Amino acid sequence: WQNYDESVLETDEKVKKGEMPEFNGIAPTRETDETYVYEFIGWSPEITEVSKDTTYVALYKATPYYHISFVDYDNEKLYETTVLEGETPRYIGNNPEREEDDAFSYEFSGWNPNINVAPEDITYVASYTSTPLPVYHVRFVNYDDSLLYEVDVIKKHAAVYEGTDPTKPEDDEFTYEFDGWDQDLSHIFSDLTVKAKYKYKAKEHWGPVIWD
Repeated sequence: WQNYDESVLETDEKVKKGEMPEFNGIAPTRETDETYVYEFIGWSPEITEVSKDTTYVALYKATPYYHISFVDYDNEKLYETTVLEGETPRYIGNNPEREEDDAFSYEFSGWNPNINVAPEDITYVASYTSTPLPVYHVRFVNYDDSLLYEVDVIKKHAAVYEGTDPTKPEDDEFTYEFDGWDQDLSHIFSDLTVKAKYKYKAKEHWGPVIWD
């Protein structure tokens, strides 16, 4: 009894003429190669009553198999598997995720091409539906809540003031100099009202002049 590579699996000595030979070992196996999976299906020639010295060779059914890859939109490997000819691949893992960029959010929507019976080695690429990021309204107001400027800003973008420089009139004690805004404007995540801030400086006071 020989395997496909002529390696001896079992030898039965002194089998009487007319008896039916029997293989008593573990079913033969053949390792998968780059193209096929092998399944033991019997012996060649067909087993018959003994009439002479005979060598039986293991027979295998060869079934093609394919390499399947699942990758993200940026070609990052997510999952790899193999399937036999005629089988449909399955993705085993969490749904891919894609982070927001400066303009869109993304939601996983399936694979490209659509998963079907594998015709060959194939790579499936994650597909996403894109949704524009929300737009928020930013109001710039002065110290007295009077409106100075307003602008619409895409989520996560910076709000930029393009109005005239804010001012605050001096009073009896102080003069005022614009000193920025009371909230961070580098990344906007909601509708927002920001107020002008001021530095102040005390006025110099002189007493009455006395003349001799």
